[in-house]
Amino acid sequence: MLFGAGGFFRNPPMATLTLNDNTLQIELSLLEKLGAFRASLSIPRASITRASVAHTWRDVLEGMRAPGTGLPPFVMLGTWRGLTWKDFVAIYRGAPILVVELQGESWRRVLVSTQDAETLCARILTSG
Repeated sequence: MLFGAGGFFRNPPMATLTLNDNTLQIELSLLEKLGAFRASLSIPRASITRASVAHTWRDVLEGMRAPGTGLPPFVMLGTWRGLTWKDFVAIYRGAPILVVELQGESWRRVLVSTQDAETLCARILTSG
């Protein structure tokens, strides 16, 4: 059941984030890959300039989706663009959002919903 109890919007297949000494690895689920029109991401730690946590997509999402999938406020997946920048987005309603700002990468920011957002943010800030 896609929309009912226990369905996609209640228990979305969120990305798995792994932080090690050299990279932040973002493994997308199969459905996320289809919705975002891209594979998983690997971000060098040296490219991360800042990290924070947001609790609603309205606080962090800007620009236009292209390409990607969006059913605001339930799910937003893919690339959001402005005139001179692009963000990678995998956001779900009700889940904290890890916001990672980058330098020297094709993405300006990566915004990913994860239940571990606070812990990952603290680890990025203390070891970066």
